[in-house]
Amino acid sequence: MEPAADENVASDVDAATIGTVTVEIASVSDDAEASESDAGEPLLNTTIEISEGSTVESVMKKVESPEVVISGNGITAFVQSIDGVETDSTRGWTYTVDGEFATEGIGSTELKAGQTVRWRFTTLEEAMATEKAEETEE
Repeated sequence: MEPAADENVASDVDAATIGTVTVEIASVSDDAEASESDAGEPLLNTTIEISEGSTVESVMKKVESPEVVISGNGITAFVQSIDGVETDSTRGWTYTVDGEFATEGIGSTELKAGQTVRWRFTTLEEAMATEKAEETEE
């Protein structure tokens, strides 16, 4: 079976759509202190269709802009860079699903319709502190 010429979707091409998820990618500040406040426009705030069994990995492979580079696949998959900003020894791309840090990698974290995936370039400690501060504000 040949894929449709105008389709650019990840591995769940033939599966029935069950809904959408929201993907948000925070902009990256040159100032490490400013990164905690997510001020400014996000790089991405969009909805993406999912099917049964869609993972964070399969959803991120559907993002065309900004460019998302994923290394590995399945249980070994991780985001190497977004919009040219690469993970290094001190900082990386961290994500939450509905405000909760995932307990599995992007290739193992299955999504359900209506969920929100948020990405930030930060240290794990900064990301956790930011999430706790946001929970306190709610």
